[in-house]
Amino acid sequence: MTTAEGIGLGLLGVGIPDIPVFLGMLLKGLYETAARYGYDYNKKEEQILILRIIAAGLANGEEKRLADQLVDAWIGLAEAKEVFTFEDEVKRAASALSDAMLAAKFIQGLPVVGAAGGMSNPVVYQKIMRYAAVKYKKRYLAAKRKGA
Repeated sequence: MTTAEGIGLGLLGVGIPDIPVFLGMLLKGLYETAARYGYDYNKKEEQILILRIIAAGLANGEEKRLADQLVDAWIGLAEAKEVFTFEDEVKRAASALSDAMLAAKFIQGLPVVGAAGGMSNPVVYQKIMRYAAVKYKKRYLAAKRKGA
């Protein structure tokens, strides 16, 4: 769905309006993943985790390792060393998304050629969703192990 939407809007030369549509689809996928494992995505703590997952899913290198530690600490798989506010997490996730997608959205704003910019949607979506699936599964299994 993200592919069709991104390429379709790219062919029309529509880049910026694609961002809220893409973010809506991304959040829907993350909310469904949280719900599938029995977590309430309406809680502020879960929203912070989702923001951390977005940032970590798009990080690379040393930044990826540090972001992964933050996610693990939040879900109880590692010792928490840093605490951030909700606003800090929003800024980190927004920065990661803008770094990953800014150039593609600029290209997507050009008619016809913009279809290439729309191809970034499924790549970014899959990176984040694969990471989210792994972390939610680890969290779920750790909780089961503690309860057993």
